[in-house]
Amino acid sequence: LGYSDFSVSYGDLFRTGTNFFEERRRGFAGIGIPFSGQRVSLNYFFEDRRAHSGLPAGRTLPTLGHYAGIFAQYFVGKIQTTPAAISQEGGQRVTANFEISDRILGSASQLQQQVVWGDARSYVRMPYADHHVVALRATGGSAFGEPFLQGNFSLGGSLGESPFVGASTRLFTL
Repeated sequence: LGYSDFSVSYGDLFRTGTNFFEERRRGFAGIGIPFSGQRVSLNYFFEDRRAHSGLPAGRTLPTLGHYAGIFAQYFVGKIQTTPAAISQEGGQRVTANFEISDRILGSASQLQQQVVWGDARSYVRMPYADHHVVALRATGGSAFGEPFLQGNFSLGGSLGESPFVGASTRLFTL
C-alpha cells in the first residue's frame, strides 16, 4: 500500500521561457509473494497527472489525466552483501515487469498502454580485492498503445538505488 506525490520537469517544453512541470499523484495497493529466491507481485495503481506550472493559457495536453491499471513483476535472484556494504557484493538477479493502463481499470481513454521491461544484473567479485565487484547490467523495454509526450522510459539521472529512493522502475540510472 503506498502513495507518492511529486513533480516532473520537462524544461521549456513550449518555448515560452518557462519550464513546464507535471504533478503526479499516485496511489497503489498490491501483494507480493516470495518463494525460493523468487517473488511475484501484483498491484493496482491509480495516478493523476496534471499541469503544476508552465502550461500556457488555453493549452491542453492529451497526456494529462488519470492513469490506472495493473502492474505485475517477477523477480528471481540471490544477491550477496555484508552489513557494512554500500552495494551488492556478488550474485545475480533478474526482474520482468508488465504494466497495463486501461479505461476499464479507470484510465482516461487516451492514456491506455501496455508496457513491458526487464532488468538483469550480475555482480562479479574482483580477485584479490575484498568487497570490490564489477557490476554488469542489461535492461530494456517496449511500450504499446498510445504514445505519451513524456515517454515511457528514462535514462540517466542523479538518483542512486536504495529502499529509501522512490524512483520509477522505468528510470534506468547510469
